[in-house]
Formats: sequence, C-alpha cells, structure tokens
Amino acid sequence: MEKIKCYVAGPFFREGERERLEKLREFFKNDKFFDKYEFFFPMDHQIPNGESMPNREWAKKVFEMDINSLWDSDLMIAVYDKHYSDTGTAWEIGFAYAIGIPILLLCTDLNADNSIMPLISADYVYDFDKFINGEHFNFNKFNIENLK
Repeated sequence: MEKIKCYVAGPFFREGERERLEKLREFFKNDKFFDKYEFFFPMDHQIPNGESMPNREWAKKVFEMDINSLWDSDLMIAVYDKHYSDTGTAWEIGFAYAIGIPILLLCTDLNADNSIMPLISADYVYDFDKFINGEHFNFNKFNIENLK
C-alpha cells in the first residue's frame, strides 16, 4: 500500500516553534496509526550550498522545493499559533487549500483570537496539545483513509 504523503507546515523561527514541531514529529514516530504516512517537514530540508548563494536565489530554491512537496502531498497538517502565523505557514495553508489538499489545523490555543483565513481554510481544526497527547480525532470523519 502506498503511503499517504503529509506536508507538515508550521513556523520554526521563534522560541518554542521548532520545539512544537519536534513534539509533533515524536508523536508521529510513536503512533502506530501513522506508519502508513510519509511526512515532509520543510525545516529538515536544506538547499545544497545554500549558504553561499545570494539570498534571492536561495529563497527561490526553497520556494520551489516547498511547492513541489505541496503538489506531491495528499494531506497537510499545519501548526498554527494563535493570531500569529508566520507568513510562510500562512502561505502554505492558502496554497494547500487552493490546490485541494485536505488541511488539519492544529491550534496552540483554540480560545485565543485566531485569524479566520487559516481556520476557514482547514477541513478540521483541533487543539495541538490534545492531538500530541493522543486525544486525536476520528480520521474516518476527516476522510483521510480514503485518500489512497
């Protein structure tokens, strides 16, 4: 059976952001349900010789890598931190929505003011901490099982 390809979006530049993505990665490693998924974390992928490229050239290569990975994905899981969502994550969510990729939005605080665009773009919105603590929702309702 072919694995479901999952693009994992989320900011990783501020304190705590990378830590959240690492918690999510650990959850995926330890949850047997996710054995049938293949995950793409943009923060893991470096551009060869990127440090020696002009910034615009490097940025274009990052953009192309992310776009190709999004086109190749069956599902997006995006970590969203209150009203703040870094511009890259917000763009990735919008692009995934535009090309019809189902989106699971994991919010760090569902009670905070959250931007309507990511919330409305998502097929499902869930609490980040509940998700990584094993209180995940019924994937059958999300219709992920029928992707492959």
